Amino acid sequence: MLNKNGLINEYPFIPISLGFRLVFIIYFFIFIFLQNLLIVFLQNDISLIIHFLDIIYFSLIFIPIFFYRKNYGWLHPLIFPALFSLAKSIASDPVAMFNLFFINQNETSFQISHVLLNDISDTEIRYIHIKGQLMNILALLSYYFGFFFFSGIGMMKLTYTLPKSNFKTKLFLIYTLSIIIFIIYVQFRGGINAHILSWSSGRFNALAGDGPVFVAVKVAALAALIWFTFDFKGARTSPIFWFMVITSIPIQFLLTGSRSDGVYMSIWFLLVNMIQSKRIPGLQIGVLGFLAAILISSLGLIRNSTYQGKVAWNKTINEFDIGQALSQTQEEFEKRKGEVNGYLPVMAMVPDQVDYLYGESYIGAVLFFVPRYFWPSKPRGAGAMVGELIFGRNSGAGVPPGPTGEAYWNFGIFGVIAIFLIFGRIHKTLEYYYLNNYKKKGYQLIYVITLFMLAPTSIKIVAYFQTIIPALVILWWIGALSIGKNKSLIDEHQ
Repeated sequence: MLNKNGLINEYPFIPISLGFRLVFIIYFFIFIFLQNLLIVFLQNDISLIIHFLDIIYFSLIFIPIFFYRKNYGWLHPLIFPALFSLAKSIASDPVAMFNLFFINQNETSFQISHVLLNDISDTEIRYIHIKGQLMNILALLSYYFGFFFFSGIGMMKLTYTLPKSNFKTKLFLIYTLSIIIFIIYVQFRGGINAHILSWSSGRFNALAGDGPVFVAVKVAALAALIWFTFDFKGARTSPIFWFMVITSIPIQFLLTGSRSDGVYMSIWFLLVNMIQSKRIPGLQIGVLGFLAAILISSLGLIRNSTYQGKVAWNKTINEFDIGQALSQTQEEFEKRKGEVNGYLPVMAMVPDQVDYLYGESYIGAVLFFVPRYFWPSKPRGAGAMVGELIFGRNSGAGVPPGPTGEAYWNFGIFGVIAIFLIFGRIHKTLEYYYLNNYKKKGYQLIYVITLFMLAPTSIKIVAYFQTIIPALVILWWIGALSIGKNKSLIDEHQ
């Protein structure tokens, strides 16, 4: 919170201790800076530029750690997204951390394979990678410029209060209605097995037009999260609350086939826990990370089994092997980062072979609420467009190009600068409002959802609005939110 002089009385982002900051700095120095620098000295071809750019890119990511301020912390907008992405990268390929100790002078040349780039030379692929990393660096610089040198964005004034005494009853009613909608929807599609088997034709094709149902079912987990936010201590001892959590999170996969939705919803609860307990729940984070890796693999087996015309419930349960599951998860992550990632093809083919989108993917995201029934040609997300226009897939399967890739595909270099500058301003606004509202539990919920879900990609924008709008409506219905007058633009120095 800021006092009258614009100074911070408390540090609500959960300060990062000096010990942890030293760990991050040592990690950067050994596993990023030293490793890439050594390879640079050992190489004599274009690959050395790639590793030099990697040093610059990760140096930019670590700037908030190197120049840490007292009002920063684990959940600060400058720090949490970067650390979360770094954690996912390490988890997907932990062995890569130790490449420093196995560097061979004859095997240091940069190598990458991609299913769409097999017809071009290794040198051309390296130039494409250099272009992509330069765009990533430009994106980060634009983001920091937007955060540090622009004011925040004006927002509607929302007043957060404690909910009415019957808020738990209302939340349970919302949860119940959401579960009923899920049951009716699945029965309407012929039962759970028939519903899951329909994914074999491509989940986009199978589930097209059912977005409102998905939002309604997601509300079940939101109801549990809001209960947890306003009754942090009591919820943990309530069997009704745990029943809501245990049932609402798994059905997200059964509804859409998305393996990440349930994991991400679990992270919401961890973030609320961090804010209200003012500590890092290390054990819970470790357990969730371990379970997430296993679930991604096992749920993948169920999803892939649909291509054989059956749902492999028994095989997944009875023949499950933890070691194999973790290995398969790592292989899948590596495949997504390498031979089937959507970023490199965008850098290679736009605009010479594939034209710019000129904002098309963002238009579809902003107008997500328009039913496709009334607008059959409504633009899809950038991932789906990569799958269709670049990979040639007709199943609707998406291959996300990442935030930088989507910005570049829409407007070129200008798009990268503009989109990330705006996103920096959004995070500046998020920081300001949290510093002034962090004790209000309703805003804690809004902050967690925004911090974790909002990113400059069309699919993230849609998912964010599909979550934040129901959350605001529920907060209003239980008496925890009222709407005031528009607020003027925020002074960046406040």
